[in-house]
Amino acid sequence: AVRDNERRSLISNLFENKKLDKEVWPWFVENFSTIVKSMPTNFQKRLPFIITKHCNDESKKRMLHFLKPQLGKLIGADRNYVKAMDLLKQCKAFKSFANPQIKQIFAAD
Repeated sequence: AVRDNERRSLISNLFENKKLDKEVWPWFVENFSTIVKSMPTNFQKRLPFIITKHCNDESKKRMLHFLKPQLGKLIGADRNYVKAMDLLKQCKAFKSFANPQIKQIFAAD
């Protein structure tokens, strides 16, 4: 049997690998209810942070169109949803600021 902390790690690790995204996201959506039921309540509130790991427009769409309507099913996730959306906004702003500078530094060589 899989322990609670192992479930948390498994879900988190699946979302970290961008190469798996095309397989992981549809699986996650399809099995969302089962995943949530199998997770400890203190993990449910962290789901918004897991979904925003990639810091891109797709993460924002997923948060708005999929997770936001599910917030009532996730204990304590409403506050973290707002925080995760703010972190996503900050991350995207930083990327748009830093990426051109990084490219310029390496182009100079």
